[in-house]
Amino acid sequence: MKKNIYTLLILLSFYTAQSQNKLNIEFKEIGYGLTSSEVLVEQKLENSPSQKHLTTDFSANLKKQTDSIPAKIGTQFAIVYKLKAKNSGLIPVNIVWKYPKGMKDNNGKELTETSYVIQKETNIETYSNYTLEGDNELIKGTWTFQMFIGEKILYEKEFYLY
Repeated sequence: MKKNIYTLLILLSFYTAQSQNKLNIEFKEIGYGLTSSEVLVEQKLENSPSQKHLTTDFSANLKKQTDSIPAKIGTQFAIVYKLKAKNSGLIPVNIVWKYPKGMKDNNGKELTETSYVIQKETNIETYSNYTLEGDNELIKGTWTFQMFIGEKILYEKEFYLY
């Protein structure tokens, strides 16, 4: 119960600050490319190709900075960044991955994008990554990562799967 109240207060303060235009977040890209990490938590995510969201253990060391990604099962790629703000704390951000034509989930349903809201800490190095887990995800072409706060886009990065 306390966790629900705490989450509600965070969201309320976020939307109040946003509506008063006082939330001033700057996205600072640190790097992007091929990464390596271990899965810590797996959660159900209906509108994604694998139908799950993975939380991974990740050190900010990139294996290779590149936007060209091999379309092979097990490949992991990420954006490493810092959300700079006046105050440190958790903020909800909307993550969107847009896929090339032909992406389908495990049940064969066509997908053009996946989006989800996640809490990110401000003023520390963090990341957002993608792991290619199944044959249905090996879609070559342009993949686009976007991050929003409310309706405001903070960042966009294209990756090219080959």
